[in-house]
Amino acid sequence: LVDLVLEHARCFHDSLRARAARVHSLSSSYKITEALEEGLHILRHLGENFPYKKLRKYHAVIEFVRTKRLLRGKTNEMILRMPPMENPDKIAAMQMLNLIFPNAFHVEPVLF
Repeated sequence: LVDLVLEHARCFHDSLRARAARVHSLSSSYKITEALEEGLHILRHLGENFPYKKLRKYHAVIEFVRTKRLLRGKTNEMILRMPPMENPDKIAAMQMLNLIFPNAFHVEPVLF
């Protein structure tokens, strides 16, 4: 059924829900690595690249420090008052990240 939706999708965004269903199905079938790879493929199409094959702990540390620097000087209150995200690609990427996070933990637990 997912393949049928993908076949008739007019654009990538039309296929996102079907692709997410495929990731969920792979995860539920204990095909964790395949689910993670599919999710990362979707994220690449959304403009978010992750160095999955070459990912090491220092990548996570670098990104943690970068994020901490971006949040420096901001209180929880300030963050909560920020406007909601509006970019549909970024929203879809966040939803996909949420979906594949448990798979990433199982495949590369050292990064967590």
